[in-house]
Amino acid sequence: MIKRRIAILFLLLLSLGFSAQYKTIKGKNVKMSQQEMDRTAAEIVEEFGYFNSKELKQEAIAELRKNFKKEFGTEKNYVEKRVMEMMLENLLVAVVENRRIEVTKITFTSDKKANVEVQIKIPDIMGRGNEVIDKEIDDEIERIYTKRYGEIPTFEKIAKTSKSEQKKILDRVDSIMKEIINQKIKNKTLKYEISKENYTLIKVNGVWKIQ
Repeated sequence: MIKRRIAILFLLLLSLGFSAQYKTIKGKNVKMSQQEMDRTAAEIVEEFGYFNSKELKQEAIAELRKNFKKEFGTEKNYVEKRVMEMMLENLLVAVVENRRIEVTKITFTSDKKANVEVQIKIPDIMGRGNEVIDKEIDDEIERIYTKRYGEIPTFEKIAKTSKSEQKKILDRVDSIMKEIINQKIKNKTLKYEISKENYTLIKVNGVWKIQ
């Protein structure tokens, strides 16, 4: 059950909107009419829509943030720790917001069982020529920060300030970084890494569930 939960959370991070351009196949043991099969296929796609729910997305992000804290929890330098967390989290959000999944085929093996093929498209935001965080991002952050708040202090200077001041400065940097990443993505034609996954669904008490 726990492994399945993790798999569902992982799929969430790799998936967004669903395509209606899927193919349905009727197995020899299926008694449904074409109209019933089309309606049932729509129900199955709706079941996959759970992966896009706000609840599950928040759960996935919370789980990943918890892992970040474990990973960097022993880091004594708050500034360096926070910068690493910002970079990773902002990249993660960029992937989550620009992922794609397409239901490509639904094969009914019985009236209560179906095999579903999905095509997962993950934005390659770090590939050559497709980077959203590159060597120029530091200059962009500094330019925007200086325009809004005055000269940006070095990390060494930030580390010598109070914890509340460190947080205020780094929150500003984090916000600017998000803006830059979103703008870069908006101005790019993203390339995607594509993979395929297959899932078996069964109908239990009138509801389709992933097995």
